Amino acid sequence: MLHGIDDIDWSALDGAYGPCTEAPDILRGLASPDPDEAGEAMYELGSSLWHQGTVYPATVEAIPYLIELATTDGVHRRADLLRILGDVCDPTLTGGRDQPLVRAAVAVHSGPLLPLLTDADPRIRAHAAYAAAHSGPHTLDTLRERWAVEDHPAVRAAVLAALAHLEPAVTVPLLSAALHDPSPKLRATAATALVRSGGSLPPDTLEPVGAALAAAGAEDTPWAGHRSAWDVVFAATEPAAAAVLAAPLARSADPDVRSRLLHSVNARLLHSRSSVAALFPLVAPLLADPDPEVRSDAAVAALAAGPAAAPAADGLLDVARGGSRCALLALIRLGHPGYPEALAAAWAAGKIHDVLSGAEPPFDPDALGVIRTAITGPRPGAPASPYFVAASFSDIAGLLAVLESWGPAAAPAVPEIVALLRSHPAHAARALGAIGPAALPAVPALTASALTGDVPAGHAILRLTGDPAPLITAATAVLPTAPPVSDPACRASVPAPASGSGSVASVHAAASGSASLASGPASLASGPASLASGPASLASGPASLASGSASRAPGSEEADSYRLLRWLGLIADAGTDAAVLVSALIRLLDGAPDDQPFRRRVRVAAARAIWRATGDAELVLPALREVVRRGSAPAGEAAELLAELGAGEDLQPELRKLVGTVPDARAGAALALHRLGVPAEELAGPLVAMVPAGGPTAGKALDTLARIGAVTAIPVLAGLADRDERFPAGVRGDGSWADEATRDRIRATITALEACRS
Repeated sequence: MLHGIDDIDWSALDGAYGPCTEAPDILRGLASPDPDEAGEAMYELGSSLWHQGTVYPATVEAIPYLIELATTDGVHRRADLLRILGDVCDPTLTGGRDQPLVRAAVAVHSGPLLPLLTDADPRIRAHAAYAAAHSGPHTLDTLRERWAVEDHPAVRAAVLAALAHLEPAVTVPLLSAALHDPSPKLRATAATALVRSGGSLPPDTLEPVGAALAAAGAEDTPWAGHRSAWDVVFAATEPAAAAVLAAPLARSADPDVRSRLLHSVNARLLHSRSSVAALFPLVAPLLADPDPEVRSDAAVAALAAGPAAAPAADGLLDVARGGSRCALLALIRLGHPGYPEALAAAWAAGKIHDVLSGAEPPFDPDALGVIRTAITGPRPGAPASPYFVAASFSDIAGLLAVLESWGPAAAPAVPEIVALLRSHPAHAARALGAIGPAALPAVPALTASALTGDVPAGHAILRLTGDPAPLITAATAVLPTAPPVSDPACRASVPAPASGSGSVASVHAAASGSASLASGPASLASGPASLASGPASLASGPASLASGSASRAPGSEEADSYRLLRWLGLIADAGTDAAVLVSALIRLLDGAPDDQPFRRRVRVAAARAIWRATGDAELVLPALREVVRRGSAPAGEAAELLAELGAGEDLQPELRKLVGTVPDARAGAALALHRLGVPAEELAGPLVAMVPAGGPTAGKALDTLARIGAVTAIPVLAGLADRDERFPAGVRGDGSWADEATRDRIRATITALEACRS
């Protein structure tokens, strides 16, 4: 056995990790009489020669030896080797440029496989049929002969599937008859072969096939590929028929079978809108299943059903009381009045943070009480330790976001929110600002934070009182004061603006007469001494961003830039009151030819703040032109600001390129082009192409279509709203709910466009 294995130069043949010099040891390991050693070799075979479904030149040379091993009595795991030989021949299961050569090698050396169809071991016979069929049509006559005499149900199933693989049209009558066979294995395999060949199950076979797929072991077949027979058949069956097919699984005494059904139904509900009406009736009763895992899986499927789960809300409440996150999320999204009770149970179990992070529950005073306790009190069951916090930073941030979404109704939580200003400054400040006048008692605490450079705190005061001074004070402390980048060598490679407004360098010269930070209002000068320089940790980030410092740790500059990006958005809300900051903001307009997208986003945000503060487009146009010419997502943000300014005529070629080739910049570029006179019908197509992505991408495209009045998009949008396929969700658990939200936005856009047309 394995004759000539050492005559091959395996170092010249690549496997998964380069030269496959380990191949002889793997093959010898497979031949070992020690089952443990053979098992380890099987693992190595999957690692080096068939790695994650990919084959290599070394695999081609190994095929004759694998066939020899699979056909030799006494070798361990021969059935597994036969299945692998079939799998590597199937291009739907195995890839790599050498896959055709592997299949050809199996075909050339397949002679020894056929006698295995009479092996005493039924598993060997069944897997031999699988390998033989995949090796090529030359095995067809032998398989027909075996079908005529084989009496073992599992082997008959394998031989029938092999015949269907080689001549699907001829085998249809055999498959149809087998759908009523007494053997569950034969019925299940016949159904798998039929749907994989493009056929569908006749109505009178749905119940018996469903019963077969519910039977123990019946769905385990290599003919389903990497999926189970149940998954293959269920996915290929239209919703109403799938409900009949699934009924026997829902009635199964085996909880694993019921859970398997729910997993498959969940996948269908997340993908297909029409599946909900047909399949959700299978889910609702399982919310009361005696098995807790089945109940939990039913809650997952109910969440996937979206608003259609409303009739099962009472069942969801029972499951949520047991701690199911998905049941609670479904109740929250349904706005069920019982969700606060389940929320309290989640808090008692220490799970509230995970549940509410990212959710938007409707306001309820009982829920407010639970959240107030959760954001400040110790987590239930937590050890008494000074190192143990009530929840992670992101958990509490999620709870603060819920309070923010409730606005004035969250007023009783103001004391707890104020207590979080130090640890969660941005999230706490946003929540206080959203609460409104009832949060005025928090102004002293917010002011103290603003004096240390807390821009969100200053912004919250602006929202609460209309006073911009604390925001300006905070911004003064954190905006960069280092000199701008102005290396002529760097600037030489950046295209000069086409208009006469000059370069970015000329902007610095034009702005030299702007009020400096030192000449700001008295309220700024009278601040604490530390105000001038700001906290070191805050000042160093933006300052190094402006100066291009290379001394910061990897990734920290990007983090600082995104923080600065958020601050600039808040500073822009100060409008003309931010004029005192213009000199510092102008430093952020500067850039280098190799700056990263996140730095270009900062440049655009700074330009927006300057424009809102001064109304002087000439201060920001050079930087915006540079960002547009650099392309990628920041170019879209720059283009949107150009549309607001009514500028950018000289950039039409670049803007058209963004619309055609840069989806992340498409909406902003389309706005700019439309402002410059390009008809909406020319821009509608690329924008509509963004909608199937769902989520924020779709939202941005829909907003732009409405803003430019693209009435020609109405028919395509209507088709997207009415199609069966759901829009994708970006967050786990959003699923059908995100799809419904996107559909609502599409319909609202259509309504707005129809108003434009009339």
